[in-house]
Amino acid sequence: MAAREADFDPYLKWLGIRAKEQPPDHYRLLGLETFESDPDVISTAADARMLHVKTFQAGTHAALSQRLLNEIAAAKVCLLNPEKKAQYDQTLRQRLAAAPLEAPIPIPPPLLPAGTAARACPARSSLVSMLVAGIAVAAVLLIGLGIWLLRSTTEPEAARPVVAERPPEPASAPSPTNPGGTEARQRPVGRSATAVAAPADSTKPEPHATPASLPREDRAAPEPPQVGPLPDLPGTTTWPADPTLETPPRLQEPADSMSQAEPMADAPGPRKRSRLGSEAPRDDVGEPAVRPDRRLPEPDDTAQKTAEKRLRSELASELGRAKRPEDRLALAERLFRRGLQGENDPAARYVLLRMACEMALAAGELPRTLEAVDEIAKTYDIHPLETKLDLLARAAATSRTLPGFPATALEWTEAAVLLTDEALSSGEPELAEIGLRLIRLVAKKARVPQLAMTATAREKDLEMVRQEVAALSEAAATLNKDPDDAAANFKVGCWHCFVQNDWRKGLPYLTRCQHAPLRDLAEQELLDPDQPAQQFALGAAWFKLSQTETRFKVPMMARAAFWLQRSKEGAALEALPRIDKLLAEIAPQLPPWLDRSGAVRPGVNVALAAHGAQAASRAGSAAGLNDGVIPPTVDQSGVASASSEPCEWIVSLSQVFRLREIRVKFPEGKNAFYGYSLETSADGVTFRPLVTQQQGAGWQIVRFLPRPVKAVKLVGHFHTAGPRFYVSEIEAYTSGPAMPR
Repeated sequence: MAAREADFDPYLKWLGIRAKEQPPDHYRLLGLETFESDPDVISTAADARMLHVKTFQAGTHAALSQRLLNEIAAAKVCLLNPEKKAQYDQTLRQRLAAAPLEAPIPIPPPLLPAGTAARACPARSSLVSMLVAGIAVAAVLLIGLGIWLLRSTTEPEAARPVVAERPPEPASAPSPTNPGGTEARQRPVGRSATAVAAPADSTKPEPHATPASLPREDRAAPEPPQVGPLPDLPGTTTWPADPTLETPPRLQEPADSMSQAEPMADAPGPRKRSRLGSEAPRDDVGEPAVRPDRRLPEPDDTAQKTAEKRLRSELASELGRAKRPEDRLALAERLFRRGLQGENDPAARYVLLRMACEMALAAGELPRTLEAVDEIAKTYDIHPLETKLDLLARAAATSRTLPGFPATALEWTEAAVLLTDEALSSGEPELAEIGLRLIRLVAKKARVPQLAMTATAREKDLEMVRQEVAALSEAAATLNKDPDDAAANFKVGCWHCFVQNDWRKGLPYLTRCQHAPLRDLAEQELLDPDQPAQQFALGAAWFKLSQTETRFKVPMMARAAFWLQRSKEGAALEALPRIDKLLAEIAPQLPPWLDRSGAVRPGVNVALAAHGAQAASRAGSAAGLNDGVIPPTVDQSGVASASSEPCEWIVSLSQVFRLREIRVKFPEGKNAFYGYSLETSADGVTFRPLVTQQQGAGWQIVRFLPRPVKAVKLVGHFHTAGPRFYVSEIEAYTSGPAMPR
């Protein structure tokens, strides 16, 4: 599988871009004339490219399709941003002008007719060689003269700004600070290669690796935003999701160079509080936060108020017409896309994005609200977790009831608990306090008194986090006096790696801790293994160590999943079952903010038999449970049934989908009433409750926050409809149809 992808050229096969033009610049990638300036032309071309590439998502090269979509999206965002486009164009002009001098195009010798090569005499061969050499030298001189004239006439040397883009990296020999050495590499267009060396600090442990030897996810990230990895069907409109796929070898940008890994022994200090902040969202299983090279600062209050006053006046008619939830959601989508692409004023863009989040939340669309915040955090320097908690807390406090209630009761409950747990797991007691207040507020407005008990239980975890923060401050003070203190290195390293999810900072500390297995794994991490067998061994070792842990069990399993996924990319076919088996064991144990896996099919019922799903029952018939046909009466075929309770049905999906809605249809009739519960499984084996002891007839629509699901279980507890428990249909959606049924 890996070999087939390595031999396949998506640029050539899908976009007609040959090897000599690779890697393509943004204009060539979108099929535009170089330096095209019309935003409408750029946007239309990018959308057409994305729609074309999406048609290959269901094929054998689905992963390459998604990664190429990421590149197209990044090119579109860059060219639609005037500041980024101007900088990119300047860099591209310099690259195009310097290209002939950096790598002269070789001129091949004239081709001889077939059969004459053997008869060519040495004198003629020598003459041809001399002629070719002369032509090549003349061509180089002419090209150089032309470039000199072009530069001198079009742009004075003194007027050109200094752009620190694509400087060649000189080769260097191994040294104590660079054990692996570096090779000269060509820099990608539009990526900065400058790096500020970390100030020397004898009180902190010496870095144990250079960026060349650190894992790929710990190097400087390319400029976002990117289109998320969850595939959409052609013709659908969804907000972008978070990226979770690495770039394949042919599509990957070289990592930016940094001076050295900078370990930090600082305890977490007070953070800036913001409404819509200082951390980027976590992007994948076990990977540290991906930070853009340049995120815009959050506009100050004065700039926001000025921009908001202007925008609300401009949008007054649209805001006034948005009364129904579907109208608010449609307006939220328009505001969001305008904020991403259509405003030159950073404050106005920020306000538009914030208004889009508030409008989506008012429409009762919690999942889209939370996804939108993650997208905003890729452009603006905000703290996404703090923003989510603030948005939900203000909406719950200022609304008479929860937006979208009662249909969104489960989503509000899940969001309050999961965001609080994320704050606790990332070691942020201030945000955890906001989360606990949100849980109690949701418990009161949703009339779920049991939820308040959850907040009480989390208070013990909050106290533990406060103690860890205090212990971290003490450990940091110890390291300032004795950088080799093993216990202090252990505390600081665990905090950065397992709590803050910042492996670049944490690994050097763990190599000096007293925990031998953890120390060995940290040293292996710094070697950045690139062989599938070594990557699998490292992932398996993290998983084995996690089984003996309590406090850091989950982040260790997440790290195991990260290395297993990397090993899977280049593993042989016979090794895949072993990798998949271990990943399937890990997946159900990861919290939602660490596991964002699963395919997306907007508006499509992925539980249909026609889409590869299979239905089974342990206590009755599953016939017709997922055939898409709903008979008007139970005495016709196409209705599943069981003669005793409790009874259960399981619908296994064709793959892991990122579900957010399940629908169950019970037959309707006089005195028809059904009691049921729903469970989901990420691996098809281990099930977790979704809703328990619900009652009703007809369509039962259960909405929840997105989660990876491989199988859905329906359990029937009681009924009043006759001698048997009947079920007409089970449906599952990654996003619901446009209109509820």
